[in-house]
Amino acid sequence: MAQGQTKGKYWLGNNPNAQITNDEVTELGTISETDLGVVSDLTVTANELNRGAAAFTAVTALSADGALSANTRYHNTDTGTSAYTLPAIADSTVGDRIDVVYIAIIGNTAVHKYGTAGEFFADTSVVMIPSNATGNSAYTKDVADGAADDFLNLTGATDAGWGIGTTLTFIYNGSKWHVECFGKATGNGSTGATGAFATS
Repeated sequence: MAQGQTKGKYWLGNNPNAQITNDEVTELGTISETDLGVVSDLTVTANELNRGAAAFTAVTALSADGALSANTRYHNTDTGTSAYTLPAIADSTVGDRIDVVYIAIIGNTAVHKYGTAGEFFADTSVVMIPSNATGNSAYTKDVADGAADDFLNLTGATDAGWGIGTTLTFIYNGSKWHVECFGKATGNGSTGATGAFATS
């Protein structure tokens, strides 16, 4: 237990430079042995815990292809054909997140490719594709297979997609990147958009 006492403070490990107050000792007394065991069993760092609850405080403009950075929110104004690479799995940490929000429309026939060659999306990944049914409110979908799909390709088309408000959320699960993409139709939405997981 604590060693010594000076003006309501306790020494830890008989070290006068490591002190806690009486209030802090009282608070420690309210923690059960079970709860302390849970804390000691945690395998994530404080940074990893904080990352899960942190809000983005800034936005990065994305206007051309290139490498995306972990724990960054992008506003995409790129209308031409582009490729965006994800951080390498070897350099990623559980809970790493990337958000992309489109604030421009992908040009007709232009393709936006997300992924890294040879690093496959988790089989929990899904892209929700705007269809031309029921007043633009309906979607079709494509799901990554977890073993061969290392790119998500979004192809722009007039009166189809991908429009302003399209969002992609990438989360690293510890072994693979997971992505959820929700598309917005463009123009009058009379044509179904094209989006799919692929090997290129």
